[in-house]
Amino acid sequence: MARLVRKQFKLVSVLVLSGLVLAVWVTALLADEPPEGLWLTEDGQATIATGPCDKNSPTLCGVIVGLPGARKNPALARYRKELCGLPVIWDLKWSEQKKRWQEGKILDPETGKVHNLFLRAKTGKLLLRAYERVETLGAALTWIRTDVVDGICSER
Repeated sequence: MARLVRKQFKLVSVLVLSGLVLAVWVTALLADEPPEGLWLTEDGQATIATGPCDKNSPTLCGVIVGLPGARKNPALARYRKELCGLPVIWDLKWSEQKKRWQEGKILDPETGKVHNLFLRAKTGKLLLRAYERVETLGAALTWIRTDVVDGICSER
């Protein structure tokens, strides 16, 4: 009887330890990562570079640095001068309480409309929510981290 209790205790201990290891691993996997870097937009039309708005600024901004979609979309190529270097994200502030960048703005270059914005960077993705007045009614966007600036912005 005592032997059976010890085996069950060992089994429970192994299961609890395995669960703790899994929880730590999943938490690390889902942890926020820095939002600074290069991001390919959801439609693959533009590459956005994000970083501090100004040197030593606590706010986050983003500008168009590449137009990979221009190879297939002549309209993008025609507007290269207007689009390359265009600020599309600005004034995002980090909220320690909500663990996200918020109170910023995002420009839709196609319509010229400016929307409110908050975002998080997680495991190679930038999760954005653009909205008018109510956050939950906004549009969710996902940009993918990239290390390639492709497109005609670098061609002068």
